[in-house]
Amino acid sequence: MAGLKGPDAARTQPVAARTQPVAACIHLDALKANIAYIQTLAGTRQILAPVKADAYGHGAVEIARAALA
Repeated sequence: MAGLKGPDAARTQPVAARTQPVAACIHLDALKANIAYIQTLAGTRQILAPVKADAYGHGAVEIARAALA
């Protein structure tokens, strides 16, 4: 399988060889806007925004406060 190219080529390598650093940016203003939009769809019903553990390392308190705002 040495001649594979594209997505299939990665499958022939050990997982450690294909691991790359990953970063995620949470835009709190976008989160607030998305929740506001969801609330318009929900009408008078309440919505629930679960925040798991530490929001996957992105700051549970900041995420929860933005969701409540």
